[in-house]
Amino acid sequence: MGVSFLHQLSVSYHSVILGFYLGIIYDIVRIIRCFFGVRYRCVIKRFDKLWLKSEEKKLNRVYESLLMGITDILFFIIIACIMASFIYSVNSGNVRWYIYLFAFAGFLIYYLTLGKIIISLSSLIVRTVKKVFRIFIMCMLSPFLPFKILYGKAIKAMHNQIRARRRVKLPDAEEIKKRTVLLQYGKNIK
Repeated sequence: MGVSFLHQLSVSYHSVILGFYLGIIYDIVRIIRCFFGVRYRCVIKRFDKLWLKSEEKKLNRVYESLLMGITDILFFIIIACIMASFIYSVNSGNVRWYIYLFAFAGFLIYYLTLGKIIISLSSLIVRTVKKVFRIFIMCMLSPFLPFKILYGKAIKAMHNQIRARRRVKLPDAEEIKKRTVLLQYGKNIK
């Protein structure tokens, strides 16, 4: 028994809508990347990255590429699950080439229209989400504000002592040998 033209047209239409939704999911993934520091060409670059040392730039590139790789793998796993369930529910598990074609077309329609607008606004979205998160955290921590007022100076003093201990220069191997020789002969060490 053949598949009717109306059924194929309905599956194609739903495939375009699915591709549009997959574009939305991809933009969510891109905004999550932007939240963790990955910048895109259409987003204005931050000037503090210009003054990073070369080692920090390399580490930053490694971090960004690792983050992009992990999010891409998760995105494609999610897409595979969504596509498999879509094909099973809409077309009784019959895989047709036009389903993938129209889903890709829907993805391209979203990516070339709304996707560009959304990613250009992603820095604004990330800043807004961070502010909302910061306000939420402050509301959650507001009952503990009296403790900060009472013990804030003591905590800051302890923190400064810890930082001062970290700044102490440890002697190298030559310095240690020199000190042990001086100790053996009973001379004062400065």
